[in-house]
Amino acid sequence: LGGIDMLDTLNAILLAAEQGVRYEDYSICLKVFLILMVVAAVAIIVVIMMQKGTNDNVGVITGASKYGSIVDLYNKKVNREVEHVENDAMLWGHVFEDGVAQIFAHKTGLEVIQSSRGDWQFIRQEEPWMACSPDRTYWLKDASHNARDWKSKGLLECKTTTQDPEAEGNEWMLQCWYAQVQWQLLVSEMSEAHLCCCVMGFNRKTIIRHWPANPEFQAKLYEICKDFWFNNVQAKAAPAPRTEEDVRKVFPESVSG
Repeated sequence: LGGIDMLDTLNAILLAAEQGVRYEDYSICLKVFLILMVVAAVAIIVVIMMQKGTNDNVGVITGASKYGSIVDLYNKKVNREVEHVENDAMLWGHVFEDGVAQIFAHKTGLEVIQSSRGDWQFIRQEEPWMACSPDRTYWLKDASHNARDWKSKGLLECKTTTQDPEAEGNEWMLQCWYAQVQWQLLVSEMSEAHLCCCVMGFNRKTIIRHWPANPEFQAKLYEICKDFWFNNVQAKAAPAPRTEEDVRKVFPESVSG
C-alpha cells in the first residue's frame, strides 16, 4: 500500500508540473511523505526485532530465571509455534507498572519520565540482535531535562510479586532481575538503573535497588547472549535442554525414566 501511495504522490507532482503549479509545494509534501514512510519502516523493524532479538530474555538465556524455557525461547526465535499463555501474574505486573513507578518516585524523590510509558525498545544500530524494552526511565538527580541526552536518564524496572525476593531461597529473583537490568544498561549505554519491586500480600513491602552499570558483568552477558543468538538461533541448532520438560521438547520420542 505504501508503494501505491508513493506512486500517487509522484503522479501528483508530474500533473502539477504539467498544469504549471509550483513544484516546490509538492516537493515539500513528498519530503513529508517520505519521512512518514521511514517512520513506518522503523516501526515495522521494531516489531520484527521484538520477535527476533535477544530483548529481555536474559534471565532465561543465562538460566537465572526459574520461569521460562530456553528451548521455548529458541523455538520462538526461529519462528516455531510456541503456545503463549498470559497468566494473571504477567497481566497484573504489566497493569501495575504505573503504580510501582509512582511509589518509586515517592520514595526516592526521582522524577519518572511520563513519556517513557508504553511498549518501546532500544535496539543497537550496529548489532540489531541486541534489544531491550525498559519499563520506564527517570531523570538523574541534578541532570538537565534534555530529552535527547540519554546520559541524563536512568532506567527503571518495575516488578510486582507475592514472593519476597529477600527471603531465603528466593535469591534467584534478584539475581535474574539484576541480569535483566544490566542487559538493558548495556544495550542503552546508560550509566545506572533502579529496580522497584512491590511485594504484595499480608507482608507487603517495597524493595528498591540502585544498580550502576557493571561493565565486567555486562561483558559476560554479552558473550552468553551472543552465543545463544548466533550459535543457536541463527545456526538453527537447538540449545542443550536444561530440564526434563526441555528434553521432551527437543526429543519428543523420549519417555520419562
